[in-house]
Amino acid sequence: MYVCNVQESDLKGENEYVHSVRAVAEREGANVVVVSAAIEAEVVELPLEDRAAVLSDLGMKESGLNNVWYVQDTICCSCSHSSRLDQRKHVRGRCRNGRGHLPPA
Repeated sequence: MYVCNVQESDLKGENEYVHSVRAVAEREGANVVVVSAAIEAEVVELPLEDRAAVLSDLGMKESGLNNVWYVQDTICCSCSHSSRLDQRKHVRGRCRNGRGHLPPA
């Protein structure tokens, strides 16, 4: 998995560096997740009830770090999840079939 850290202005589109990383990842059969560490740092400081609204204002459904967890989970586990709720349970170590994931923290 490749994680590209970009500026906020590059989250909606892709800059030349992300295109380069995607080309390498495609050849390797790897996944790419684009995040903005600056945004992630700001969002984590917000009260939980405000985070979704801020992400929505930025055109994001979820934080980039959540996307990293979901992609990592997909790589490490052969489980099939029918919903985001199932994926969240899996990431927290409560997967239906109990295979291939980290224990809960």
